[in-house]
Amino acid sequence: MVAAALVALTLGTSAPANANPVITFNLCNTPGLCNAVSMTATLDNGAVDISVKGLPNFGIFGDSGNDRAFGFNMKDPAGITISGLTAGFSLGGTDKRFGPYGLFDFAINGPHTGSGAILPLAFTVSRTGGFASLADFFATNSGGFFFAAHVRNNLTGVTGFDSTNRNPVVPEPTSLLLVATGAVALLNRRRARRQSEI
Repeated sequence: MVAAALVALTLGTSAPANANPVITFNLCNTPGLCNAVSMTATLDNGAVDISVKGLPNFGIFGDSGNDRAFGFNMKDPAGITISGLTAGFSLGGTDKRFGPYGLFDFAINGPHTGSGAILPLAFTVSRTGGFASLADFFATNSGGFFFAAHVRNNLTGVTGFDSTNRNPVVPEPTSLLLVATGAVALLNRRRARRQSEI
């Protein structure tokens, strides 16, 4: 009975296999900017939809040199198409460094000056053959970071870079089932041990 409830709880509370939780950019190089930006990714028919949001009065910006708005890495960047960019954003250039968080495979340009910093940002990443899962998409750069953003607090004018080294991929239902099965086996073993001691 307890084992069945544990399996139901584990599977019933899991996130869908094609969507990951909100990832907050919890690393920052400027005080007051940590946790100001977050993103989600959703697998949609072999493409990955990215949505980047910010706290009220926060935006991202940058379109030249080492100042791009948003950067990310992929396991295999070949054959990639980026489409559906929110108005005010465009695909970045060749310099894709994001402050102390290093170089990224792809960069999205935002408004040229901080006074124009905006969010939300949305775009879709596609590739030849599609993505089988979100785990097939995400990768870290050489510094161990998945994403970076050039952030501005539009009330105070404070700017800096935010990043995250948190893996944005949720376990697939199969993995969760394996965890639940292991938990059930442990419960059964404990129950058998207790009964043999009586």
